[in-house]
Amino acid sequence: MKKILLILTCLSTFYASAQSSEFALTKEGFTDFIVVNVDNKTANELYAKTNEWINRTYNNPKEVIKADIKDDYIRFEGIKSNLYCYAPLGMPVCYDVKYQIEVSFKDNKYKFDIVEMQEYVKPSQYSSGGWRTLMTDNNTETFFKKDGTLKGGFKNYVPNIPAYFNDLNKSLLDYINNTGFQAKKSDW
Repeated sequence: MKKILLILTCLSTFYASAQSSEFALTKEGFTDFIVVNVDNKTANELYAKTNEWINRTYNNPKEVIKADIKDDYIRFEGIKSNLYCYAPLGMPVCYDVKYQIEVSFKDNKYKFDIVEMQEYVKPSQYSSGGWRTLMTDNNTETFFKKDGTLKGGFKNYVPNIPAYFNDLNKSLLDYINNTGFQAKKSDW
């Protein structure tokens, strides 16, 4: 009986820590996903508002939506210019980041999950260039020293990545709660 209680306690601790309220990039890795509570909204309402938000936020919504199962989830793709930067030898070098986000719905909450992040490397005499995975399996050795502090070239830039996705999620939440975009009126 004690073993079962110990296992349940460990699992609940793990589950609670997995449900962070904001994205963060630490030595342990990048936050997997966040769960956002929204009072008095059904999965259907959350799905519809998210679909509207994507249509208002992205220039070509039909192109950015990669998967769409009504009332279950929407997966969309976006690109942010110069999101990933570092400064080797003090000179900033920035890359565009392509991301896929999956928003899943349940009554009174949604899950905002960054499924994939890639950086675009320009072709050069040393590299064929193209899109390559930015972070895999929470391997953060690129950004952090063994003591957990950020490496010098990343100090001013690594916080931009979680901040961008936190702002994107806040924009969605504001729209769901009707505090975002002004609705167009037909007063003409």
